[in-house]
Parts: sequence; structure tokens; C-alpha cells
Amino acid sequence: MEIDVFYKIINAFAGAIRNFSYYPPGHPALLRQIQTVLSLLSPLLEEGDVSLGVAEGLLVLNSEPLFKESPAGEELKARFAERRVGGLAFRRGVTAEELFALSRILHQDPVPTEDPGGLPAQFREAGIKNIVPIEIEAVEDKAERVYHSARDIVAKVMNDARLGMIPKVETAVKTIEEMADIMISDRNAILGLTMLSSYDNYTFNHSVNVGILALSLAQHLEHSENLQMEVGVAGLLHDIGKTFTPLNVLNKPGPLSDDEWEIIRRHPLDGTRLIEKMEGPPPGTATIVLEHHMGHNLRGYPKPSGTDHKPHPGTMIVTISDCYDSMTTLRAYQERLEPREALKRMNGLAGKHFDPKTLKSFIQMLGIYPIGSLVRLSSGEIALVTGVESGDPNHPRVKIVTDRDGKKLPEYQEMKLAEDPLGREIIATVDFMAKDVDISP
Repeated sequence: MEIDVFYKIINAFAGAIRNFSYYPPGHPALLRQIQTVLSLLSPLLEEGDVSLGVAEGLLVLNSEPLFKESPAGEELKARFAERRVGGLAFRRGVTAEELFALSRILHQDPVPTEDPGGLPAQFREAGIKNIVPIEIEAVEDKAERVYHSARDIVAKVMNDARLGMIPKVETAVKTIEEMADIMISDRNAILGLTMLSSYDNYTFNHSVNVGILALSLAQHLEHSENLQMEVGVAGLLHDIGKTFTPLNVLNKPGPLSDDEWEIIRRHPLDGTRLIEKMEGPPPGTATIVLEHHMGHNLRGYPKPSGTDHKPHPGTMIVTISDCYDSMTTLRAYQERLEPREALKRMNGLAGKHFDPKTLKSFIQMLGIYPIGSLVRLSSGEIALVTGVESGDPNHPRVKIVTDRDGKKLPEYQEMKLAEDPLGREIIATVDFMAKDVDISP
């Protein structure tokens, strides 16, 4: 990229922001400046997303640093710093209307940093979908913080329900919004956290995992943001009805009696009734919770009210996410399945319990070696899959956990197999029960 193009973009962008001090919103001069910014960005966006941010004190457009200081560049750096963001990512499809809203937001005084949502919330309120703030906080750190926050929220919601209170869901909704923002930057960062394996917190971890998996699948299927919110929140709350289930039934290690199964089967209806009393959940949340055990053939529970029942479009997303996490998560009374084995068993139920198309998309999203898979490399080492590379599913991100003799490494080695100078390949999956490996991130 020619350096003068960089300067033109910086100057035009800073000028568009500054013009809000001089002109009313509909003034032709302001609109012309916005069109200038768009015309300069458009050729770059044809090749992919464009990032404008700050790295080591320098303004950087994509990978090109701007070494020479300029008033416009310093002004943009200051506006990013005031809002505690590292910059902005522009996606293909960005519109003049979005650039107009962005310039107005950056011209205004920054919202207090303690305000919930911050700049991403302002973008959502303004309808900006193709411009994303670049977080200063590392994506992995933010993902872990949001995961643990979500688990605390689920715990509070369930505890409130057990005490006979009507839980509040505002924080759950904000958490799903944050998860969605993280997935735009790096889906692997938050999907990897679904590997958390402590069965002491199974109920809460499972709810968060289902929310993450459901939200990720909804994004993968390119559903609307409204539907993404519905399945994400429904995933977090899908088991809230179990707060009314006696603990001796809920935690029974052995087979359940017919009467105990009848008690368990009440939890979708109990959860739905509770959610309907709450303020603020996305519109389809209660319906998805009610239907998440009905199954594709509607032979699950509870039984639909009529023969022409049409499930909510997000229900199967939560159903698949719930089943997968249940099968691949360690519990005190149940061994976990290796991810590929879980998907194989689920595939055997396609057309019955699972919608074949949605399940196929779920399997495509997770990849040939899903996150959490334990694999043997051509070197003899054993590695844990920690991320999926969309362009090369045969070479995922891995964390090498044992040497070729099976001895656990004192420090796990993380790498992308596609970039491995030794050319190591995956030759087989490994049974978790045969290896004592801690898969917690």
C-alpha cells in the first residue's frame, strides 16, 4: 500500500470527525467528507477487512506503520486512547451511514469507562455492524474474563430461582453481547474455554458452554443478530428449570426410575414459566427453553400442543449444543467422550433427534478435529486441539502435552500445525481415559 493512501485515509477520517464541530449532521460538507473516507477504504476492503489501530505508539493501517507524525494521526490516537480501544476493524460492506455514525460517536465525549458495554454498546445502538472496536485487552484474556463472569451470572440466576425470586437477566444479555464481539475477533479464543472440565461446577460450566456453542453456531449459520441473542441467552438459561428439581433426583449417580424421569422431564416447562416472569430476555428465549428436549422428530419432551407444531428456528441450535457439551464434559458419575466420538454418535441420531442440516453445520464449525480433541502427532507426541483453522481443518492449533515417550511436559508447547517447521501431522485421535491430561485452559 502506498504511504500517501495511508495519509489520505487518516486525514479524511480525522476531518470527518472534526467536521461535526463545524456543521450540522445533514450538511453537504460533512457528507462529502464521509464519502471521501468510504472511497479511500473501498479498494482496500475488496481485498479483505481493514484494521486501523495503534501498535507500540505508532498508527498502523493493516500491517503498515505510519512512522511520520501528523496532526490527524495524533488526533485519532488520542480518540482511541480516550475510549480505551486499540483501534477499529472495518469489514467489507461498511456503509457511508455507518461511517457517519462512527464519526459522530468519536466526536462526542467518550462514555465513562465504567459504563457497561462501552464503545461496542454505542456501536450496537447506532446500528454499526461492519465496524468493530479492536480491544486493548488480549482476546484470550477477555474471553476468559467473560467466561467466568457468565458462570457467576448463571450461578446467581439459579440461586435466585431456588430462593423463590424472579432472576434478572440484564447481565446475561450483556454477557452474550460481549461473547458475540469476541467471536468476531477470534472464535477459537472463547470456544476453547468450553473445554473446562471441573465437574464440581458442572451445572454452571455446562450452561455457559451451551450458550457459547449455540451463539457460535448461530453466527456460523449467519443468522440475524436477534436470533443470535435468543439462542445465546437460551443456552445460558436452558436448564434453569432444574432449580425446581429435587437434588436427590438431579444428582443421582445410578439409573433413574420412571417416576424420577417424570420429574426430570418437567424442567423445560418449569424453566419456561420462570423465564416468562422475567423482565428483559430476548423474545424467543422461553420458547427455545421449552423446546430444547423435543427433538427434531418431536418425540422428546414435553410433547407439542398440536401435530402442526413448528419449533423455534433457534431450538435445534441449542439442542445440538446441549447434547454435545453433555457428552464431552467430565462429570462425577459419567465419563466424557472424545469429541469425534461424540459427534459420531450424534450423527447416528440425525433425522431423529437432530435436524441433519443443522448438525452438519455444527460439525463443519467444529472441524475435523474439534477443540478439546486429544491427538497423536507423527512425531509420537500427544497434543490437545485448542483451535480450528477455517482454511486448513487438517492442521489445527494444538498444545503439545506429552513427549514421544508419553511423559507429560512441564510446560505445554502451543503452535499452529500449519506453521510447524518440523512438519508434524495428526495421525490419530487418542482416548482421554487412556491419558491423564488436564484440559483446562
